[in-house]
Amino acid sequence: MRPYFPMTCLAALLLSPVQAAEPGKPPSLKNVTDYFLALPQEALGVGGDTPAERRKLIDTEDLKNGYLHLSSGDWEGHGEVVLWRRPDKTYLLGVAIAHCGPVCGQHVKFFALRDGKLQEVSAEVWSPLAEADIAARFEKVTGGKYEDDDSPPTLVKLPRKGTSLLLQTQEPFTGGLHTLATWAFKDGRFVLQPGP
Repeated sequence: MRPYFPMTCLAALLLSPVQAAEPGKPPSLKNVTDYFLALPQEALGVGGDTPAERRKLIDTEDLKNGYLHLSSGDWEGHGEVVLWRRPDKTYLLGVAIAHCGPVCGQHVKFFALRDGKLQEVSAEVWSPLAEADIAARFEKVTGGKYEDDDSPPTLVKLPRKGTSLLLQTQEPFTGGLHTLATWAFKDGRFVLQPGP
């Protein structure tokens, strides 16, 4: 009975459905975490040089909704990563990283898999608002101008549920949380909706 044990183990390994990626072929990306781990480091802009380090940035992993929330003691801020399915059955990955202290600045980028690599496609799928538009929307929503006729500090909120992007003010600096814009996900891109 003992001589058959190694042969049985070898047969089980050879017949198992787990397969390694072929050399030179990109790994299979099945969920938001796979896409996040496949991002080029320069696209992320914060820690996580290796997949193991990057995985440590994830403090909320909601695979059902294609959502990750990121944070780290190494940077003051947070991040969100969301995966959308497009009508052509490809996927769009959104990454919003906020750097804070005390006001948060943010970069929002979108990526799609092309030629086996995640490539930035932000300009193809989303048009952010100009500062003057943000200031005008703030005045319309609150009934008053922000300090020095400037635009208020805002962050783009990626959805954990639903598919729309929200432009919201940073509550500590604007006297409340105000939604200034919504972009609906339609036909694989984000379309600005009328009104604040």
